[in-house]
Amino acid sequence: MNQGKIMTIHCATCGAPAQFDVVTQNYHCPNCGGNTGTEIPLKKLREFRSLTKTLLEQELPDSQTVVCECPNCGARVIVKEHEVAETCIFCQSKVLRSDVQMGEGFPEMLIPFKLNRKQAEKRLDEWIEQHHDKSEAQILKENKKKLKGIYLPYELIRGPIRFVVTRDNSNRHYECGGFLEHVAVNVTDRCNNLLLNGMEPFLWDELEPFQFGYIAGHAAEVPTADGAELRRRVFEEVAEEYRPTVERTMQTTGLALYPESEALLRLPAFLPVYFMDCGEVQAAVNGQTGKVSVLAEKETRTYPWVIEPLLGTLAVMIFFFFAFRNYGGVPMDLKELFELVGMAGLLAALILFTVFSKGREARVRRKILKSISEEEKKKPEDSIKPVFFETIGGKELPVQLGFYSPGRIVKIVMILLLVNASTCILAWILTAFKCMGSGDWTLFQQLDYSYNIIWLCLALPISMVGFAVFGRIEVYDSPVIFQLLENGKRKRIHQKRENRKTLLMRWKNVRETMGNWALPLFIVLPLFAMTVYMIMNPWP
Repeated sequence: MNQGKIMTIHCATCGAPAQFDVVTQNYHCPNCGGNTGTEIPLKKLREFRSLTKTLLEQELPDSQTVVCECPNCGARVIVKEHEVAETCIFCQSKVLRSDVQMGEGFPEMLIPFKLNRKQAEKRLDEWIEQHHDKSEAQILKENKKKLKGIYLPYELIRGPIRFVVTRDNSNRHYECGGFLEHVAVNVTDRCNNLLLNGMEPFLWDELEPFQFGYIAGHAAEVPTADGAELRRRVFEEVAEEYRPTVERTMQTTGLALYPESEALLRLPAFLPVYFMDCGEVQAAVNGQTGKVSVLAEKETRTYPWVIEPLLGTLAVMIFFFFAFRNYGGVPMDLKELFELVGMAGLLAALILFTVFSKGREARVRRKILKSISEEEKKKPEDSIKPVFFETIGGKELPVQLGFYSPGRIVKIVMILLLVNASTCILAWILTAFKCMGSGDWTLFQQLDYSYNIIWLCLALPISMVGFAVFGRIEVYDSPVIFQLLENGKRKRIHQKRENRKTLLMRWKNVRETMGNWALPLFIVLPLFAMTVYMIMNPWP
């Protein structure tokens, strides 16, 4: 029996294989055009699993298998009775024997070992040779005799998935959905999930119904979680599988994903793994494809959010350099110029890094070094494309989200120009009125716009804060929404009520920042008025 008979969805009308349509959230048949609801595949899978469990329970009394339980690390491993080891395969502690108990989540399917231990060790040797310059390779070379084969418990996942997505520094929730294809979730505590993910994928078309005879010569660990804990682990792992595609759509790594799907097809299975633990370094070899995964010796810390404020700081410094190197037509002393550029960069860095770092921390991970199996070279990994959903007019619609339309970009640019050049504009308008009253249009020649530097000392920091908050953070609370139509096209949806609500929230933020109006009354307005006066009445 293969995966095609278990996890493939067939049309309820004609029986042909159906494909999931993320937009309509149903299985669509390309043969007859009919739709099959997500509840039908779930019902058929439950019937299959019930039959499989009954057959396993009938086989258990004659299986001559026992469980070796480790009191130190908690591992529970099934082995043939005559193959019982005295020590734990994971931590080498003395084990205790007990009878096999088939609880919830006990694997019902299995992918047999395709590689024997000698072949797995050869794949590991090849990896060591390719990475001979790394410290991990030397550690594995000295300990490769510890490599042991074991069936690890997994949940095989296929089907539609829904998520609630939130961003850092945002109160807005997004709903998105998609289809997970060929996802295997490890449900044991003994091995690092990141390590095991590195040696995937497995080939599902080689799945077989589990029989206790398969574990002859290989141990098999039973799941360490069941019930609600098992569901939590599965959904947590699924969220990580789905995360990269959502991050690309939301244009940030600062996301939290909360799965909310009841339509996933989940099938517990044993999958073949060769595993070795050398303390800080762990290695796994896929017992089916031979792909090698090695958990790096040291943790790495990354700060992906620092890129944007760093680029913003550099942009401010470049702007000041070219704006003031020939200020007023006179070349500026290089020392003074670099001092000015440095002070502007320091101020920009303080503002931008403070704004962008709010609520964010370093991402700590141990790097995975992995090979590429021959199967992966032949068949590239399927991409998972998310579709977002918005409730508009009381109806949930599939949509495509954007955050920067041409009109929005123009608006941001115009606001920034208006804030920084408002004193020049007002001086020009007031001068125009004076000219119309006196008839002397030569007054325009007296205007000295270089005095706008007085206002820029305050306007530029305000602009940076405003752009960082409203143009790069809160903009994600007001997405540009396009409805996805059945003919494959899209239609822009304008939400006027939502826009008004967003504007009110932004104005509230501005008022809270200004506090009791002391800032605008005693600093902003006097500085603005002084700058306008100096532009209109420059010193001789």
